[in-house]
Amino acid sequence: MKKKTGFTIASLLLSFSLVAAGCGNSDNSASGDSKTLKVWFMGTSDTVKPIAEMYEAKNPGIKVDVQAIPWDTAHDKLLTAVASKNGPDVVQMGTTWIPEFAAAGALKDMSPYIEQYPSMKADNFFDGAVQTTQYEGKTVAVPFYVETRAMFYRTDLLSGVGYPEGPKTWDELKDASKKLVEKGGAGHYALPIEGKDSIYPVIFAWQNGSEIIDENRQPQFNQPAYVETVNFLKSF
Repeated sequence: MKKKTGFTIASLLLSFSLVAAGCGNSDNSASGDSKTLKVWFMGTSDTVKPIAEMYEAKNPGIKVDVQAIPWDTAHDKLLTAVASKNGPDVVQMGTTWIPEFAAAGALKDMSPYIEQYPSMKADNFFDGAVQTTQYEGKTVAVPFYVETRAMFYRTDLLSGVGYPEGPKTWDELKDASKKLVEKGGAGHYALPIEGKDSIYPVIFAWQNGSEIIDENRQPQFNQPAYVETVNFLKSF
């Protein structure tokens, strides 16, 4: 197998978006003077509730109901919401889900709102993040945040198996992993492999020289370099 370099630090810019969901249904209170804005947020709601409170203070009569949803159940919950037309008004959504829900007609065209509120314009965000919010010529979301992922390793543990500076090739990674597991005993693992995270194998595939999509945006998962990557990860 060809030697791979640059394994120690691998980073990727990822983004998440906030979208106005067309499956939502704001409810008026009994008094008729108040409205509830339903917001679904993946993970914990600690970072969103302060924003909701600020919004409520500036918009008397509107209640923001923030519901935290685990990532592992969010997709199915959103599908159910689309089918029942009883979903949120605003939802945080991973960018890989946007085409699916936009094609289902669940997301509103954000263009009128972006024109009304300059802070939502594309110039305020990274180009890559903006592109993930667009579907068939329409902008259906606004970038919420981006993050940089990096690989880290335990120098103390790797020194004990002959790799004080970390493995620098895939072969060395496999060798170090085997030695770490043997040293740790049953139930120990050398590294996590996020099988449900679609970006995880892509990072390895890029490093292996594989294309991911072609100029026509068609997937290239059957390229030899990509297949080799998947087989390498499966070997763990």
